[in-house]
Amino acid sequence: MKDFNKYRERDNNLRAIGFSSYNDYLSSDLWKGIRQKVLDRENHVCQACGSSATQVHHWSYGKRVLLGYNRLHLVALCRTWHRDAEFQDGRKVSLAIANRKLRHSLANAGKFKAPRRCWKCGKPTKKKKKLCKP
Repeated sequence: MKDFNKYRERDNNLRAIGFSSYNDYLSSDLWKGIRQKVLDRENHVCQACGSSATQVHHWSYGKRVLLGYNRLHLVALCRTWHRDAEFQDGRKVSLAIANRKLRHSLANAGKFKAPRRCWKCGKPTKKKKKLCKP
């Protein structure tokens, strides 16, 4: 169940920025604008298969991502690839599993560029092998 804590974290972050639920967020003008910018950035092309992208996947649910300040953690996908990443045997998978499935697909397509992270704590960093401050 630990892997599903990211969805709980997402819901807490959404409440902190004024949304009562993920569905409320997805139907908001804020999300529609963010989604459109990501689709435009990728020329409406699915980054996994090259077909027409109609959806956007969140690599993470941090407040800055949800508010659209960090759009690097969002990727344009077609409905098929988005569904295949997030569901297995008809059940929703954890964000970690969905991301792993997508990273594998994008890496095979030569399109995955992982953000650099501190090797000790996993937080994003700009320098390779740099440790964050405790």
